[in-house]
Amino acid sequence: AAVKEVLSELQMMFPDTFEPPVATAASSWTTSPFSGGCYPYTSVDTQPGDFIKFAEPTHNGRVLFAGDTCAVGVGLGYVEGAMAAGERAADTIIAVPPS
Repeated sequence: AAVKEVLSELQMMFPDTFEPPVATAASSWTTSPFSGGCYPYTSVDTQPGDFIKFAEPTHNGRVLFAGDTCAVGVGLGYVEGAMAAGERAADTIIAVPPS
């Protein structure tokens, strides 16, 4: 239901340019046995630059990740970091020239 609502909102916001995604997925982090509450976890051998790798685009710059674990310089593990990472990813997308 949430995915349909978001897609409907995007359609209304961008009626001339919106293209629906090929596929979507949603999960509940609070009930997933694999998320552990979804907080960043560091091990004893974690290096300072390891989390920065999460923020790097992949697949020739076509796939971006954003969230508290992708925070660079501020808010790792917190809402502030998720917001900053989201803004950085959005800026990256906006900077791509239209094809």
